[in-house]
Amino acid sequence: MKLEIIKNTKAAPNMGPTFGQDVEPTGTYVREKTNFVPDGWIEGSAIINNPLYIDITDDTQIEYKRDLAKQYKAKGGKLTNTLMSKGYDAIITKYPDGKFGEIVLFSKSNFMMIENNTKTLIKKMLKEGLSEGKYKGSHKAPNRNSGSIHKFNKYFKGVEIKDFEDLKYPKDDSAETRKEILKIKSIDINMAFVKKCDDMKKMFKDYFMENDLDFPEILVSDILNGSAYLLLGVKNFYRRPRPNKLAKELGIEFEFVDLSTTKTPSFPSGHATQSHLLANILSDMFPKHKKSFEKMADDISMSRMMAKVHYPSDIETGNKMGDVLYKQYKKNNKS
Repeated sequence: MKLEIIKNTKAAPNMGPTFGQDVEPTGTYVREKTNFVPDGWIEGSAIINNPLYIDITDDTQIEYKRDLAKQYKAKGGKLTNTLMSKGYDAIITKYPDGKFGEIVLFSKSNFMMIENNTKTLIKKMLKEGLSEGKYKGSHKAPNRNSGSIHKFNKYFKGVEIKDFEDLKYPKDDSAETRKEILKIKSIDINMAFVKKCDDMKKMFKDYFMENDLDFPEILVSDILNGSAYLLLGVKNFYRRPRPNKLAKELGIEFEFVDLSTTKTPSFPSGHATQSHLLANILSDMFPKHKKSFEKMADDISMSRMMAKVHYPSDIETGNKMGDVLYKQYKKNNKS
């Protein structure tokens, strides 16, 4: 099995027992690559032949290390050697939706990391007005992946994170937030619908295939990657907790769908933003299908509330952000 992966170049702080570092197996800790590469991470690939799969949730993603140490009566390098002696070349943790969490590569794994030219990318960001000085406090800037920066500037240059610094949503401890949580809690979950809408690119692509249309694969990928660059910065600016986190603090029993696409802050909804952005762009290209594209975008937004991973205010703001990005896209790409 070949995986596209990313690895943090910054050394993890020594948290000892807090994160199971006192017993964790030695190896190279990586993640499966997604749409964006966070600041300080590098890309690479790995070939894994016989991984040890471990099922986890958000609440048990650390406990697996202690469970392994207890099961094999070993820790650190000895635990790794024991696992390799049983033929394993990696550990892959999996969430309930099938998406991968933390991955530990052993020396038997065949993997390679590719260093990014970080200094060059930082200079490019400063030149193009995307410096970290535009972010408040300790909020992280968007990733510095050169491809994402290029796609952002090609389609959305002129829009900056500071343009979204005054967005409003209910305070975490407000009665309105409680109402939002109770509202999405009341929505019945259709798991097939949620999973279909989670992969929006595939959803749009499937529609094109079903209607015998030529899918603009490169354009759609560029739009998703470019807009993700901005969205990550805005999300990290506000850092709103996901509904399940606040529900727990408020003492509300809450069932939600644990999706791998919900590992960023909640506000605004990236799925709502990007689906409405795509619907607008594709409607210009295929006007006869405008209503279908709009319905798909609405379905994707709805699915995020159905899964209980977004508040209604996340969705509402995301829809508006999609319209803002669409207007900038039109301005930057006049034919």
